[in-house]
Amino acid sequence: MVKPLIGLKGSTATTGRMWPRVSSNRSLGAVVKGSDGKDLGQLNDFVIDSRDGRVVYGVVAGSGDKLYAVPFSSFTMQSDMEFHLSMTQDKVFSGPAFSRSDASRQSFAHDLYLYYGLQPTWE
Repeated sequence: MVKPLIGLKGSTATTGRMWPRVSSNRSLGAVVKGSDGKDLGQLNDFVIDSRDGRVVYGVVAGSGDKLYAVPFSSFTMQSDMEFHLSMTQDKVFSGPAFSRSDASRQSFAHDLYLYYGLQPTWE
């Protein structure tokens, strides 16, 4: 269950219902699993479109030093410390590796979305 940000408008503190937003620092380090149930690693970072504030993709730290970018629409939050993806571990680990310099390249994000069969949200 996602823990609410206490005191924010819309949180359980003011409405009795779950606030559907979670602080990024609570989610970084969360376990990420593929649709096959296999553990992919941990959520390492988010890349945000500075024009509209949307999360473009999440970065998963796999085994060793490898980083993988996955379109954020493919993530489903199970709890504040676990995400599931709509694709298998093999699909993610066969995809393009991520490096920090890729975060500022729109062409990387475009190719990433095409690899996963998604239409880039900014086009």
